[in-house]
Amino acid sequence: MNKNNQSWGGRFNQPTDEFVKIFGASVFFDKILAPYDIAGSIAHATMLCEVGLLTEEEKSQIISGLNAILEEIQADKFNWSVDLEDVHMNIEARLVAMIG
Repeated sequence: MNKNNQSWGGRFNQPTDEFVKIFGASVFFDKILAPYDIAGSIAHATMLCEVGLLTEEEKSQIISGLNAILEEIQADKFNWSVDLEDVHMNIEARLVAMIG
């Protein structure tokens, strides 16, 4: 990601205006997709383990972390961030914070 921590903003010299971020934010509407994003990420981690790119321990950590995130979301305790652009980036950032 670029210096402004936006995956799509590499050509911009200034950070995105707060109004534009909020106006264009879809995370609050798209968060209904979170369980499906998590299911896809669990399937992806399983596949990466099956082909030898993740160890069983790494796969277990990822799946445990994703399940914990799903519980946070379902309990309405997940901290959604407009700065992280979308559902997947929010979940990924939380997973990295949890398991590294």
